[in-house]
Amino acid sequence: AENSLSDLRNVGFKTVKENEEVMERIRAGGMPIYKKTKCSTIDFEPKYMFENMSVDLDYLRIEALEVLGLSSKLVARLKKNNIQCCGKLRFLPKRKFEVMLGRRYIDKLSAVAGLLEKDIIALLEYVLNSNCESRYFDVFLRRAKGETLQEIADNPREHEDPITRERVRQLESKYARSIMPFVRELFYILKGSNNYVSIQDILDVYDVDEYDQVLVYACKSFEKFEYLDFAEIIVEKQNDYSLEAKLVLEITDVIGDGADLYENKERLDSILEDNKLDFIEINAIIRLLKKNKYHIFGSFVFKGKSNYANVCMYIVKKEFPDGIKLSQNDSEQSEDLKKLRSIIEERFQDLLVPSSDRALSSALIRSGLILRGRGIYIAQEYVTVDESQLQEIKDYIDKKQTNRVYYSEVFAEYEGVLNALYGIDNYNYLHGILSMYYPKEYEYYKDYFLKNGVSANQTESISDRIYDFIISVGRPVSKIELLQEFRGFSNVMLMIPFTNDKRLMQWDYNYYTCTGIQNITKQDTLEMYNYVVELLQQNGGYTSDALLFEKVKILNSDFLSRNKIKNEMNLYYIISKMFSEDMDFRRPHICKKGMFDILSTKNVVLYLLGNPERFTYDEYNDMCEQVKWARVTASATLPEIEDDYARISIETYVRKDQMLVPDSVVNEIHDVIIGKLANGILPLMDIEFDDFPKLDIEWNEFLIESLIRKYYLDLDVIHPVMKDRRYQKGIVVKKVSGLISYPQVVATVMKSFGYEVMSESQFLSFLVLHSLSRKTIPIELRDSDYIKYDGKNYVLVTI
Repeated sequence: AENSLSDLRNVGFKTVKENEEVMERIRAGGMPIYKKTKCSTIDFEPKYMFENMSVDLDYLRIEALEVLGLSSKLVARLKKNNIQCCGKLRFLPKRKFEVMLGRRYIDKLSAVAGLLEKDIIALLEYVLNSNCESRYFDVFLRRAKGETLQEIADNPREHEDPITRERVRQLESKYARSIMPFVRELFYILKGSNNYVSIQDILDVYDVDEYDQVLVYACKSFEKFEYLDFAEIIVEKQNDYSLEAKLVLEITDVIGDGADLYENKERLDSILEDNKLDFIEINAIIRLLKKNKYHIFGSFVFKGKSNYANVCMYIVKKEFPDGIKLSQNDSEQSEDLKKLRSIIEERFQDLLVPSSDRALSSALIRSGLILRGRGIYIAQEYVTVDESQLQEIKDYIDKKQTNRVYYSEVFAEYEGVLNALYGIDNYNYLHGILSMYYPKEYEYYKDYFLKNGVSANQTESISDRIYDFIISVGRPVSKIELLQEFRGFSNVMLMIPFTNDKRLMQWDYNYYTCTGIQNITKQDTLEMYNYVVELLQQNGGYTSDALLFEKVKILNSDFLSRNKIKNEMNLYYIISKMFSEDMDFRRPHICKKGMFDILSTKNVVLYLLGNPERFTYDEYNDMCEQVKWARVTASATLPEIEDDYARISIETYVRKDQMLVPDSVVNEIHDVIIGKLANGILPLMDIEFDDFPKLDIEWNEFLIESLIRKYYLDLDVIHPVMKDRRYQKGIVVKKVSGLISYPQVVATVMKSFGYEVMSESQFLSFLVLHSLSRKTIPIELRDSDYIKYDGKNYVLVTI
C-alpha cells in the first residue's frame, strides 16, 4: 500500500499504465493465472561441484578465484591442468579436484563453488562489498572521482599516513587487478551483440553511487575500447587511432566555418554509419562540436568577431551563444554584463556605452534579443522554429479551456520536439519565442500568459484546476497522477495549493483529496469539533491523531465509512483543514491554538510530562502509550530529550540544571575516575563504586556518564555503534588520547597486552575479561580499520 510501480527506477508513465492494465485484467478474470506445483524431491549431493555455476561466469578467468578465497598456489595448479576459464570447472567431478588440489582443499573449493552460483552482478557486488572499507578501494574510488595521484598522496584520509605517488599507483593497480576480471565479464554481458555499452547501462547495475563510480572508471580502462564522453558510451576500437579524433576530423570537414546541422544531416549520418556509430543521436554530435569550441545557435553551427547597441549585439552573438544574462537592477551587476563591458573595453575602446546596466540591458532587448532563460536573452536570428510547429503550439494554447496558461505546461507538452529540433530547452525560452511571434495575441507575464482578453482576477487559479481535476476523478489522487495531469508544473507549484487552499488537503502519503468529493455535513463538523475539544480537555490541551481516530471510530463510524477514512492520517488531514483557525496541527500532534510549540515532539513530551525536574522511563513510556504514539516516534524522541535531561540510573532522568554537585566533590570524583583508568580506559559496565564519595543519589554507571558529560571536559565516554538503553556499555577515555570509536578502544587494549592475533573464542573471552561489549563489538570490528576479522581470527591492524 505504501509503494507504487512508478517508484521503480527508470520506469516511465507508459510502462506503469501497461502494468496497471494487466493487473486490472487479472482482477477481472480476463487473464488466468496458473501456478506450478513442485513435486517433493530427495536431496542428493550434486555430481559435479560446479554444476550450478552461473552461466554468466563461463568466461571468467580462473585467476579471479584468488579474489574469492582460493590461494594463488591452488589457482596455479588449476591453470597447470589447462583450466584457464571458470567454465571448464562446471563438469569436473570432485575426484578430479582431489587429484589436482588435494582433499584438504575441497571444502575451500566448495565455498568458492557456492559463490560462483551467483550471477555476475551479484558476484561483483560481493567482491565490492568485501573490499569497500579497504584503502585499496578508497584510492580507486578517489581516482574514479578524478583525483590525481599527487592529490591522493598528499591528502590521506583520517588516521592514514601520507604515501608516495608511486604507492598510490600501486594501490590503485592492485585493486584494479582484483575486480577487473569480474568487471570484464559484466561489461561484455552488458554489451551483448552491440559494439558499445552506454554509461547509463553501467550506472543502472547498482544503486550505490560509490560502486557506480568504481564500475564506470574500471570500464573506461579497457584497452580495446574507447570512452566517448560526448555520447556517454564506451565503444569498441576499430583501429589503433582515436575514434573521437577521426569523428572530429570528418564532421568538422562537413561543418567548415559554419553550417546547418539538419541541412547536412544525411552526410553526418553517413559519417556515423561508416564509423559504426549510427545509434548516436544528433545531440551527441552537438556536444562533440561544443567540446571542440564550436558555437551552436538552434541548428546552426559555426566557429569563430557604429552605434553601441549594434556593436554590443555583434559581441553578444559571438561571445554569448547560449544567451547573455542581463540586468534590470543597477545595484547587482551580472557576470555576463561584466564580461561584455570587458570585451568592449579591450576591443572597442572608443565605443561609448551607458554606465547603467539597466539602460544597457533595455537597449539590447530593444535591438532584437528575446528571452532565452530566467533573465537570459538571445538574438532573434538564432531562433529557428518551424512556423507549422509554432502554429500547432498556438492551436494547442487556444483550445485549452483555461484562460491562464503557464509556459511550463506548454513547454512540457512539446519539450521533445522543441529541444531536439530547435534548441528550446526551457519554458522561459518558449516565453520569449511566443512573445516574439505573437506579441498582441496574448498578454504576457513572468510565469504565465492570458488569452481572450481576460484579466488575471478573472481566470482560474492552479488551486481551482487541481480541485476540478480531483472532482473529475472522484477519489483521492496520487502525486504521480497530479504530475501527469499538470505536466510542466513544478513540485512547489502543485504542493503550495494544498497548504493555502482550504478546499485541498493531503489524504495519505503522496495522496491528495479535496472537499468536493467528501460527504461532510454541518452536524459532522460540529461533532468532530466536540470530539477534538473533549480530547484536548482530557489531555491538558493536547491530543494525537491516533486518539482522535480511535474516538471517532467508536462514536461515529458512519462518518468514517461515508468519507472512506481508513486510518488516522486520513482523518488528521481533514480535521486540520476544518479547524486550522482554532487549533495547531503538526502530525501526529493536535493542540489548542498557540498553547505551546508543537514543531518538535520533544516539546510535546515535556509539556505532557509537566516539564518535570525528573521522570522515569516507565513514565515516559506510559505517556507515549496514553497518547498512542507509534513506537518509532517514542524511540526517536528520547535522545532529543536527553539533550536537556541527564540519566542518573537505568530508569531515571533529571533535568541537567537540577543535577548539582559541590566543586570539592566534583574534583574528588574526577580524581577517582582518573585513578581507575587502566591503560587509558575505564569500562563503565563493571565499575566498582566503593572509592566514590557519598552523594544524595545512589551511585550507578549511568550517573557516572552524566557527571562526566556535565563536568569533565577532559574526559569522554565512547559507546558501540549498536546501542541498547538497558545496558551501560560506555568506555571512559581521556580526550587527549584521540580515541573516538569503540574499535579504537579495543585495539588499544589489545596492543597494550601485546596481542596481535586472537581466535574468535579467545577474542570473546578477552572482551569479557576487560569489561568490553561482548555482543556488539565482534560485529563492529568486521568493518573496522583497526582490527580485521579474516573469518577465523581477529587481527590487530593499526592503532
